[in-house]
Amino acid sequence: MPTLEGAAGQLPWRLGFSAKLGRHAVADKDLPAGTLILTEKPVVAIPRSKLAGHVCHACFRPLSSPVENKEGFNPCLPRYCATCKHAPANAETVQLDSKLLGLRIKLADIAKEHPVEPELLHLLVLLDVRRSSQAAAADKPQGPATPGGEQAPPVLRCTVADADALNSPWERKPEAWRKAVTAALRPLHKELAALEESGALPGYRASRLEQLQSDAAMLICNLQGVGAEGASQDTGVGLFAAAAALNHSCRPNCHTVTMGQTMYVRTIVDVPAGAQLTVCHAQAYDPRPVRQAALLQERGIKCACERCSEPLAKSTDRYLEGVWCLNCTTDVLLAVPPGTPEAEAAAVVYEEQMAALEAEEAARSKKGGKKAAEEGAANGAPQEAQQSGEGAAEAPAAEAQQGEEGAAGEEGQQQQQKPVVRWWRCAGCGYVEPAHNTAASGPGDVLLQADKLWQQGAMLYQMKMPQLMPQAEAFLQSLQAGVDGRLHPYHARVIDSLAPLINLALRRGDALGVFNYSVALWEAENAIQGRYSLHQLQYLNAIIDTSAAKATHAQSAVVKRQFEKKLKAAKSTAAEIRRVLLGKS
Repeated sequence: MPTLEGAAGQLPWRLGFSAKLGRHAVADKDLPAGTLILTEKPVVAIPRSKLAGHVCHACFRPLSSPVENKEGFNPCLPRYCATCKHAPANAETVQLDSKLLGLRIKLADIAKEHPVEPELLHLLVLLDVRRSSQAAAADKPQGPATPGGEQAPPVLRCTVADADALNSPWERKPEAWRKAVTAALRPLHKELAALEESGALPGYRASRLEQLQSDAAMLICNLQGVGAEGASQDTGVGLFAAAAALNHSCRPNCHTVTMGQTMYVRTIVDVPAGAQLTVCHAQAYDPRPVRQAALLQERGIKCACERCSEPLAKSTDRYLEGVWCLNCTTDVLLAVPPGTPEAEAAAVVYEEQMAALEAEEAARSKKGGKKAAEEGAANGAPQEAQQSGEGAAEAPAAEAQQGEEGAAGEEGQQQQQKPVVRWWRCAGCGYVEPAHNTAASGPGDVLLQADKLWQQGAMLYQMKMPQLMPQAEAFLQSLQAGVDGRLHPYHARVIDSLAPLINLALRRGDALGVFNYSVALWEAENAIQGRYSLHQLQYLNAIIDTSAAKATHAQSAVVKRQFEKKLKAAKSTAAEIRRVLLGKS
C-alpha cells in the first residue's frame, strides 16, 4: 500500500505478512488503551441512497432545500450546498460531475433493472474514474498532514492504488450475489467503455469487467459510515483503505470511530509490541454461529479468531445461546450438533441417565412394596393370598417385559426413519436433555418461546403506535425475565429485549426501570465481551441521569447515598470510555 509505505516511521504500527494471517497490522511498540494509531480520510465517499436528496454530497451537511425521495428520484445525481458548490477546492469535482451527468442518470436505470444498490454502482464509477486519473497524474501517496499535537499520527489520504492492494473476496461471496452483481456490471461496463471512447475524460481507460467485479466485492466488505462533522449519525459511506488493513477479530484490541469524513482508530486494551492489531466487523453480542455466518456472507471471512476458536463450553459465548441447566442450576445447556460423535456420546449419556432414574424409581417402589407387605402380615393377611398375589404379579411383569422388548424393536425401526435427534448438554455438569419433550419444556422449546416473544414484542415496538406499546412491553418483559427464568441473563435474546425496554421506560418516565434495564445491559455486554463500546456509553449516560434523579428525590439518606455511589461509579466509567474510544475527557 503506497500511502502506508510513505508514512513508514510516522505510525506506531506496520504491515506484516504471514501464511496464517495474510497481510495484517503489527504494533511497533507497547500501545496503552486509548492510543490513537490511525487517522484517515476516505478514498471515495457518497451519501446513502435514502439520504442523497437531503445532504450535500461534499460535506454531508443537510441541504437548505432537500429533494424528496419520490418516484423517479436519482440518488446518484450530485447535490451541493451553496458553500461547497462555489468552493475552489471543489472546482475539479464539480467539473467532473458535469462530464459524468449522463452516466449517472443511467446508473439509476441499471439499479432498477437489477437487484443492486445504486450506491455500489456509484462508488464503482468514482473508483474507476479516479484509478485512471491518478495513474495519469502519477499515483503517488500524498504527503500526510499532521494534525494538532506532536504525538498524533499523520492524517492519511489513501489513493486508488491503496484500494487495489486490498484483497477482494469475490470468489468467496455467495454465487447468487455474484450472479446478480455481474448482471448489473455488464451494462455498467458498456457505459464505461462508451465514456472512454467519447474522450470526455482525457486519459480515462475503462477497467475490465473482472476488475469491476473485484472492486464490488472489495467495497462491500470495507465500506464504513461517514457523515457531517458533529453529526449524531452517519449519512453516507466511504472507503478507508488503511483501516481495512486491520484484520477482524470478535475480541478486538482496536475500535474505529468516524467523525464527519475522518476515521479515528484507537486501541481499546493495552497492546504489547509485536501483537496484531484487530477491529471487529460483527455484532459482538450475537451468538457465535450467527456472527460466523454473517461474516462469511457479508465479508467472505471464515472467522477463526481467539474468541471463536476457544471451546464453546469454556467461553462466555455459551451464555449467548445457552439455556439454564435444571440439574446443576449453575451452568447452561448447549445444543449438540446432530450427526457428530458428540451427539452419539450425548445419546449414550442420556440413556444412562434414564437407566439410573428407572433403577432409582424401582428401588423406591420395591422398598415401598416391602413395607406394605410387612404391614399386611402384621394385620394377619393369609399366606395363600400373599402367594397368589406374588404369582399374579410375576405374570404381568413378564408380559410387561415382553411388551417393552416389542416396543423397543418398533422404536428402533422408527428411529432409523427419523432424523438424528438433537441433544443439549450442560457445559458444567454434563447433564443431557432432549431438545423437545411432551411438556414443551426442553431447551429447544424454551428457545422457540423466546423467539416468538421477541418477534411479537419487536414487531409491536417498531410500529410506534402508543396504544400497542403496553402489549409490546409485556412481551419484552417476559423475554427479559428469561422465559420463566430458563434463559441466562446474558442470553442474546435477553440482551435484545433490553434496549427497547429502556426506551419504553423512558417514554413512561419510569426512572427506576431505565436504571435497572441499563444496568442489566451494561453488565451483560461487559461480561460477554470485556471491551468498551459506544453502546455502553449510551447505557452509562442513562444510568447517570437516573441515578442523579433518584439521588435528588430520595426520601431517605440511605437510598440517597446508594444512588450517589452508583452515580459516581458510572461517571468515572463513562469518562474512561470517552478517553479510550474518543480521546476525550
